[in-house]
Amino acid sequence: FAKGYECGWRNGYDEGCEEICTTSEHIEEGSVYLLLAVGTTRIKIGHTLSLERRIAILATGCPFPLRLLREIITCNPPFLESLLQKRFAAYHVNREWFELPMDVLGSLLIEEFN
Repeated sequence: FAKGYECGWRNGYDEGCEEICTTSEHIEEGSVYLLLAVGTTRIKIGHTLSLERRIAILATGCPFPLRLLREIITCNPPFLESLLQKRFAAYHVNREWFELPMDVLGSLLIEEFN
């Protein structure tokens, strides 16, 4: 899986990120993750401060094995998660689950974050 460090967002989604990352309000560094429900085409876009713990919790209630596709380390996980979820709203299935076409998913897996 790929790791990136995000504190600026490209492709039209960088509005406000630098301000949020440098404000006096304490934002805890964490991860935005993409999880695949194995055996399906469903991808979960979420955020956490502890990825291993979050995957363990999700795996308990999920009828499918989960596979980590990507982790993006960021200075403001809720902000980046929200941007990604808005960006892929057309593929939304339920809650934080999306069905991304293979070309869209492929691009997201290799997209660089500054």
